Amino acid sequence: MQKPIIEACVETLNEAITAAQRGANQLELCSDLAQDGLTPALALTKRTLAAVDIPIKVMIRPRGGDFVFTLEELRQMWDSIMEFQKVGIQHFVIGMATPENKLDIAAISALCTAFPEEEFTLHKVIDYVTDPLASIPALNQITNLTSILTSGGAPTALEGAEQIMAMQSLLHPSKHIIAAGKITKGNLAQVQSKIPVPAYHGRRIVGDL
Repeated sequence: MQKPIIEACVETLNEAITAAQRGANQLELCSDLAQDGLTPALALTKRTLAAVDIPIKVMIRPRGGDFVFTLEELRQMWDSIMEFQKVGIQHFVIGMATPENKLDIAAISALCTAFPEEEFTLHKVIDYVTDPLASIPALNQITNLTSILTSGGAPTALEGAEQIMAMQSLLHPSKHIIAAGKITKGNLAQVQSKIPVPAYHGRRIVGDL
């Protein structure tokens, strides 16, 4: 059985280095986690790439608040991806919704299609829209959208376990769920036993940073 991905969510260079030392085998780099994560600085990203030797994903989110973005904000996300590409980032975390509180499949697909050589993760926007399971078939059609981060619409992964597994069952075999939602070093084993998915994500998944 393949070793699970243990993805630590970090916002500083020291956190990134500590997480890697403690056994994280993937990082999601963000800024402003108080707002659930925004696009990090390019300079921080370059320093982090130089300091750790595990895969780094970068959050692409230009502001806090809702996930209904203007055309200008979508262009800003596009420009950010181009800048991060130049320094070697190949995996991005994105998510958009419509004013009707559905996933904005058109915007998600357009951004992924514009960068066919890169990988994308859909973030927890899926936990805030109505009927997330109904969107899975459309997401399956986006080849380079390879993972979905979710707590199953619940405050914690353990509470959303049933929904998380339902999502995983609907995903194309080339894609996977990343379970998230208050996963810590202390409860990771319990989460893994109840939610057998390929990847787990958390701010404290390898302890306090």
